[in-house]
Amino acid sequence: QMAVLSRSARRSLPVLRRALLAAGVPIVVPPDGLPLARRSAVVPLLMVLRYAARPDDLDADAATALLTSPLGSADPLRLRRLRRGLLRLHAAGGQAREPVEADTVLATAAVDEERIGSDPLLVDALRAAARGQPDPLAALPPVETAPLRRVGALLHVAGAAVREGAGADQVLGVQGNLRKLGVAGDSLE
Repeated sequence: QMAVLSRSARRSLPVLRRALLAAGVPIVVPPDGLPLARRSAVVPLLMVLRYAARPDDLDADAATALLTSPLGSADPLRLRRLRRGLLRLHAAGGQAREPVEADTVLATAAVDEERIGSDPLLVDALRAAARGQPDPLAALPPVETAPLRRVGALLHVAGAAVREGAGADQVLGVQGNLRKLGVAGDSLE
């Protein structure tokens, strides 16, 4: 039994195929010719690398994609809860507010969401985490901020490694850091 692995299937596969067939070696090429960088398990990791190195490039779409990926594991309900919490925090000037009636909070959040939108707040919180700045979410309950904290911690760890001069393979190879942050390798597949 033998396996032939190739780095670049696009360039070397036709040559390898002809050579192996000429030598009488049967060939089975996996049907999934999708490049590694476009596979669903790899895309969030590459996004973490990109935005850890350049946090200013992070936009609302990328923040949402990271939060809803297996790394952040935010479903629509958790994402909405996070956005509302950020809006409340923004409306309170960054400080925890005394509990008020739920209708008042929802009305304030709805007005703020129309006025400023919550996505810039998500982006700002992730950028702060990537830069290793103090936690702007300390006043919010962990149940609301868990996805943002997970992704923010990954951005922070990756950003610190990038600032120290680590390459992409070194940053992604730190499985211990991913496990410490509660992201198991099997949850990314």
